[in-house]
Amino acid sequence: RRGRPAPPGTRLADGQFAAVLTDPHHFDVIEALERFAGEREISLLQVAVGALLGRSQVSSVIAGATQPEQVVANVKAASWIATGADWAELDRITDGGRPWPGRAVPSATGTFEGRDRGVKVFISCDMEGVAGVVDWQQVTPGPEFALGRRLLLEEVNAAIDGALEAGADSILVNDSHGAMQNLDPAQIHGEADYCSGRHKPLYMMEGLDGSFDAIFFVGYHGAVDGPASVLSHTYSPDSVRGVTLNGRSVGESGINALVAAHHRVPVVLITGDQHSVAQAASVSPGAETVVVKQSLTRLAARSLHPVAARRLIREAATRSLQRLAEIPPPSSEPPYRLSVRLRNADLVELATQVRDVKSVGPLEVVLEGGDALGTFRRFVAVLTITRGLAQER
Repeated sequence: RRGRPAPPGTRLADGQFAAVLTDPHHFDVIEALERFAGEREISLLQVAVGALLGRSQVSSVIAGATQPEQVVANVKAASWIATGADWAELDRITDGGRPWPGRAVPSATGTFEGRDRGVKVFISCDMEGVAGVVDWQQVTPGPEFALGRRLLLEEVNAAIDGALEAGADSILVNDSHGAMQNLDPAQIHGEADYCSGRHKPLYMMEGLDGSFDAIFFVGYHGAVDGPASVLSHTYSPDSVRGVTLNGRSVGESGINALVAAHHRVPVVLITGDQHSVAQAASVSPGAETVVVKQSLTRLAARSLHPVAARRLIREAATRSLQRLAEIPPPSSEPPYRLSVRLRNADLVELATQVRDVKSVGPLEVVLEGGDALGTFRRFVAVLTITRGLAQER
């Protein structure tokens, strides 16, 4: 510790490098790292091991141990995975902004040239917020569904193209609309991985973990209880009538931000109509935003030409990764109180069968907890358990 002598007999006390290691600057760094670890509720050991494992040239970490409990602690330390924002902060703390070897931090040209660790991008795509989409028939199976699917594919590809231009080299697209199997995998650009299928434990955020550097929300729509946004709803048009998180009204973007906050991955790009973009940006400050249409009512909008919308999305995707170090993960402090208003009392009674879900009125339930991911999972469980009954008229 600063101002204290090294313990007698230690290498720090007797070694030839003691004077160098006890330089005041090093104590500044250590104390800053302690604050960094405390803010993330992890240990300094986790920071050290996680930082080493985050470098692509490191295949394993061999940590010395003299006691069994030290071995256990070393193994547990490997569980922490730094995000892009974490690495940027570590760079600032340790060397005045000079990137650590292996880190995905943009160069002065705004790309990631010369890096030895790739940039991972997670894309959650919906359909109602896509330019040109204004009717339920364009987003559900039927004669006009092919148009909605094609427009969505092109906006997703525009986001991928922009990410690739900035140097991204690993992309996962989570199809998050309806039955969640709307895209032709062979037509997705960048050889991106594709997560699809009607049942996913993390729904619109399935596949995200702390190894990703950035999140794109593409084609998002407004909340059911917000301003008139084209085809607005919040997860389930049949059951959910509104959601608040810690007293603030949120749509799907705000609910999904719980998962991003848990993994400390920033949402860096948001596309949709003016209301969906504003709602998402309020919980993901600093993100690049693209308004591809102006909603007039829930069933009408003035859209950009699809080509113009895609150009703006591509450009914003590139900028978002160039600014990656500036954009923080969604801010979210426990405890988490997610209040969900449901369509009828039967849905409320059924929802309370989920652990830690309580009714607070005939049409409202509350999910509370200290874990952002656990709160999100319970919300998904409520949706799943009430889905069948919600479709009854």
